Formats: sequence, structure tokens, C-alpha cells
Amino acid sequence: MTDSRQRGQWMLQAQKGNKIAYKALIDDISGPISGFVNKKIGFTGNTDDVVQESLLAIHKSRHSYDPSRSFDSWMFAIVRFKVVDSLRQFSKTGLTVAIDDSFQLADDTTVPDHQPPHDERVSILKNALASLPDKFRLPIELVKLKGKKVKEAAQLLGLSESNVKVRCSRGYKILLKKIERQL
Repeated sequence: MTDSRQRGQWMLQAQKGNKIAYKALIDDISGPISGFVNKKIGFTGNTDDVVQESLLAIHKSRHSYDPSRSFDSWMFAIVRFKVVDSLRQFSKTGLTVAIDDSFQLADDTTVPDHQPPHDERVSILKNALASLPDKFRLPIELVKLKGKKVKEAAQLLGLSESNVKVRCSRGYKILLKKIERQL
């Protein structure tokens, strides 16, 4: 596996038009991106699309890479946004995954070689949601699963709108940690 410095060097050469360096870079980053995306959203079944969208976004943003910064941090920031976008799209269909903009990358981007089957991942998600304390689970269920507006959820729960947002945000973080531990 290549380190971030080498990837940064390849990107610098690619910015200058070196196609061989660019191909080496794309070949090298495809695996780690795929592993990261699979770890974060494998249960949605659209990891290949998100990997391709991430690679395309990296291609389109290659001019913005700053060699004084870590290449991997720059790359995974782009991938993170694609993952979040994908989860938002997924939440618009049937089963939802609650996320917020504080979704963070772990420094360790390695993933296990084996991912549980789709049905098992869905079960993990449902169990993680069910195990949340009511003060977090109920706002998430009302807003994300039942499609209520924050204002409606606040009225139903006897809370302020701000409190519903805070509880959803905190609940999302807890939910993400529970899911990551299971995967």
C-alpha cells in the first residue's frame, strides 16, 4: 500500500499532465476508497456508484489539491461528502439511515475483508436504532422514519425544535458508533 506522500507526488505530477502518474494514483486509491465506502454504506447496496462518484469528484477537483497538506486527508474529505450525499439519498427511500453533517472520518481507513450480507446489515441498523434511548430514538423515528417536520416532532414530544435537532444529532452519532461496532 502506498502512503499519502507518494499519492501526493503522483497528484502533483498529474496536475502537470503526467498521465502515467495519474493512472498510478487512480489505481492506488481505488482500493482504499472502495474499502472506506463499503465500511460506511455497504448496507445500502450502492457502494460501486459512490466509489465511481468519488473518483470522478477527485478527478474534477484535482486542481484544488494543495501539496502542503496530506493527500489522504484531501481525498477522504471528498469521499466523505459523497458518502453523506449517498446516505441522504438512501434516506429518501424506505429504510432510512440518520446522518448529520458532523459525520466524521476515522483516521484508520482500513476495513475488514468480510462484510455481512445485506439482510444482516439491515438487521444491525434496525437493532442499533431500537437500542437507542427513547430521548434519541423517538425524535429520529419521527423525523427520519415517519417524515415529520422538526416542528411537528417537537410538538408531539413536547420539546423545542432546537431540542429535537440536538437529540437527533446526538442520536445519529450514537447510532453510527453502534453500527460501526457491529460491522
